[in-house]
Amino acid sequence: MACHGFLGKRRVEALKLTNKAVCTAIILGLATQASATNLYAVLEPDGNSYRLRNTFTTSPDQTDHFGLQHGAWALHSDDLTPAFPTYRIKCASDTSSCDGYKDLEAKFVHLNTFKSGYGDTPAERKAEEKPASEKFKSAAGTAAAGVLLAPAVIVSSPLILFGLAMKAKDPHKWAEFDHGAFDQAVEDAVKKVGFATRDDWTNNLKVINEIVARMTRYEDTAYRAACDQATQDRKAVAPYAHVGIATNSHGHRITRFVLPPIPIRADAIDETTITNQISRYYAAQTTEYAAMVKSEVERLKPSYEAKLAEIAEEERLTKLRAAEQERQAKLRAAEEERLAKRQAAEVERLAKIEEKIRKERERKELASLAQFRSKLEIGADTHCGPIIEIKGPMIKVAVNVPLSGYGTEAWLKRGEIYTPAYGCHNLNGKLSPLYLPG
Repeated sequence: MACHGFLGKRRVEALKLTNKAVCTAIILGLATQASATNLYAVLEPDGNSYRLRNTFTTSPDQTDHFGLQHGAWALHSDDLTPAFPTYRIKCASDTSSCDGYKDLEAKFVHLNTFKSGYGDTPAERKAEEKPASEKFKSAAGTAAAGVLLAPAVIVSSPLILFGLAMKAKDPHKWAEFDHGAFDQAVEDAVKKVGFATRDDWTNNLKVINEIVARMTRYEDTAYRAACDQATQDRKAVAPYAHVGIATNSHGHRITRFVLPPIPIRADAIDETTITNQISRYYAAQTTEYAAMVKSEVERLKPSYEAKLAEIAEEERLTKLRAAEQERQAKLRAAEEERLAKRQAAEVERLAKIEEKIRKERERKELASLAQFRSKLEIGADTHCGPIIEIKGPMIKVAVNVPLSGYGTEAWLKRGEIYTPAYGCHNLNGKLSPLYLPG
């Protein structure tokens, strides 16, 4: 549920509908109090004169030059100035570009040979409306400075203007808006609808803005309440959306109440009637939406139940697949564990065999070494040199790897004698084999 328009073209954008909310009222640019700039008065022809339309508009809807397109003129409600472009347009007199502005005096447009004192804007027009003495001083000063004055200031005869134009051979003309005449027409129209002065109009507009502000706040409160109620009702079909069932109510939109045209007189506004309309408008929408949701719940119930059964079956199959996957994983793990144990047992068996072989080799080596030691005699070669003397368990050898500073002979115990295959390690005169049996 999205939130749409209020007060004519000043519509409110809202968040897109989600499964969690039917309507989220996030207001983008709607003020809590209406401003006079949001209301436009309209001046329209009334026979040979003009009148104000009896209602405001919320948009000028008038961007064309001089307000010519619609046959009526939008005004800013606060100061009653034109709500459309009024700046001068320069056109070529020898082409058709000027033709569209001919004979438009009744619409406050003049085609002039030179720039007049109409001004581009109401402010410029007011600046021209200064005392004649000031104009004269300004004209004299400008002439003294060697500047050519605008003919509209120093001459008034169209024949003279035409003569100057022919003399200057200026190929251009000026399409201009008569702010003075337009302002007078607006003032007369304001008096026609009962406002003797601009102050009366301003005070009336102030009251209108207060009324519009109250109705705006009332509408916004009612709108938000309708959105909240719709969101609450929407929960009935939320489970359907969760299982992938499309719902029509999901995309339904509560539209904002649009204020009726605002009368230009405050005493013509029936605030009570309008607020009652607002209440009935949103009550009807919420009732309609609740009925839509209820109908949809009943209509889609079989599809929903079938979908639930489908989901349950899918969940059952998913659990079965998961259980089978778990069983297979356990089998793989058990097989991997069995293989690992087998491998470990084989490694242990081979290690034992290797250890047995090593011990047997060590036994044989020690036995051979014992036999070698039992037959030692002078002249026999040992791991560190030949035997040169035997005294009981002590045996002297001539060191075959002598070190500087140490003797060339050494006494060893019989049990310290090894065959030449063991090699000699001489560390600071201390003799030992390069490796031990085993």
